[in-house]
Amino acid sequence: MNFHDYCAQRSGVTGNPTDLDACSGAELATMVRRTQERDQMGSKVTPAGPAIFMTEFGATSSHNLASQLAMDTTTLGLSWMWWSWRYYDDPTGSSAEALVGADGQLSPSATAITTTFPVAIAGTPLSSVLDPLDGQYALTYLPNPKITAPTTIFVSPSSYRTGYCTIVVGGSVTSKPGSGLLTISPSTGADVTVVRIVPRACVGRTTPSKS
Repeated sequence: MNFHDYCAQRSGVTGNPTDLDACSGAELATMVRRTQERDQMGSKVTPAGPAIFMTEFGATSSHNLASQLAMDTTTLGLSWMWWSWRYYDDPTGSSAEALVGADGQLSPSATAITTTFPVAIAGTPLSSVLDPLDGQYALTYLPNPKITAPTTIFVSPSSYRTGYCTIVVGGSVTSKPGSGLLTISPSTGADVTVVRIVPRACVGRTTPSKS
C-alpha cells in the first residue's frame, strides 16, 4: 500500500509551507489516516494489513517542515521516499523540491531527514520516539527469540557530531563503538528491550560509543 502526502498550505513556486503548523498537521493527519486504513485491510495472510510505504512526500527546502515530518514517520513506524533527490527542472515540481539543488548544494531539508531510525527490529516494535531538536532516540520492542539477526539502528552522523551514548535494558550492544549502524542483541529471557541513544559521552555503567 503506497500513498503520497502533501498539504494545501504551501507555495506553488517553492513548495515551502505558507503555514507551517497547518501544513505539518495536515500531512500528519494523512499519515495517520492511511495507517488506519491499512489496519482495516487485514487478511488471513497479512493480519496486520499489507506493507505500507509513503512513496512521495517533501518537495520542500523547509528544514522545520521536513524535521517535523521525519519525526512523525519515526513515531508511526512509517517507511518513506522523498521527492526528489536532485533538481531536474521538473515542470510539475517546484524550485525547492530537491535535496540537492541545481548548484549541487544540499538543501536544508536534507539534514532534517537524516535522522536516527530502526533499520530492522528483531521482534515486535512497541514505540519509536525521536526528538528532532537534540537527536535523542528511544526504541522499545518485544524481542522474538526465534529471530537470530540483531536489531539494527541507523545512527545519524549529523545528530551526534561529538559522539553518542547507548543505554540498553533487556539487551546488549554488539556493534563497535562509533558504528553508524548500532546493533542490539536481546538478553536471554528478556520480555522487553528498550534502547536509548543520546548525543553525549557515557557515564557510569552505560555503554560508551563515539562517532
